[in-house]
Amino acid sequence: MGAYNFVRKSDVNAYVGVGLGLFDHYYSRRDRYYNGTYLVVPFGVLIKPLDNKNFGFLIEAAPVFYDEYGSYLRGGIGFKYTFR
Repeated sequence: MGAYNFVRKSDVNAYVGVGLGLFDHYYSRRDRYYNGTYLVVPFGVLIKPLDNKNFGFLIEAAPVFYDEYGSYLRGGIGFKYTFR
């Protein structure tokens, strides 16, 4: 996985990336074994609204492209603290 910050300021960062993953597990509810690779394209924003720039809020979405089993959108929100 790799990412590029296209907005880099003291109070906000925005990024886009690309990743390749290996998918290998058994899904018991559908009685199916999945084996293959997938492509993911994450993009997100890190907002640092406080004076302490080590703390920020993170919003990310990532479409996952998985060939024969379909694609889906993964997303998340949270917070991030950087120890320096």
